[in-house]
Amino acid sequence: MAGEKYLETQGITVWIGTQAADPLTDTYTQIKRIKSIGEFGGEAQVSDEATCLEDTAKEKVKKMIDPGQLQLSGNHIPTDPGQLLLKAAAAMETNSPHNFKIVNNNMPSGGSHGDIFYSKAFVLSHKRTGLEVDGTQGFQSTIELTGAATEVEAA
Repeated sequence: MAGEKYLETQGITVWIGTQAADPLTDTYTQIKRIKSIGEFGGEAQVSDEATCLEDTAKEKVKKMIDPGQLQLSGNHIPTDPGQLLLKAAAAMETNSPHNFKIVNNNMPSGGSHGDIFYSKAFVLSHKRTGLEVDGTQGFQSTIELTGAATEVEAA
């Protein structure tokens, strides 16, 4: 369980679903052996397209939130069902995104789950990382988040 002043990352899990319309009711497969999850969460961009000739200073408008990209990396396990689904999703040529969820490790005592972050996303790449003496074979995936995410509080 997490401390009072921070949230531990050990125990966080990442799951890949299908291309079902509703990510909250989808069936998910855990992507095992993940070592690193890049930052995620939307960020709005600012545009200066609202400035007119009569303005004395730049007039800016806030654009829609771009949910951005998520980088996953970990130990390559060729038989892991989650990694196999990630690889297959990267090879697909479709405009139908997959569902993803990240489950935090902050489940309350007697609870059923920690915070859950649901999002739709395209898997842009899934590749093996470099090899070296006495090293482990890794993987890295780039996931392009699309649309609004849903966060469910720990319960």
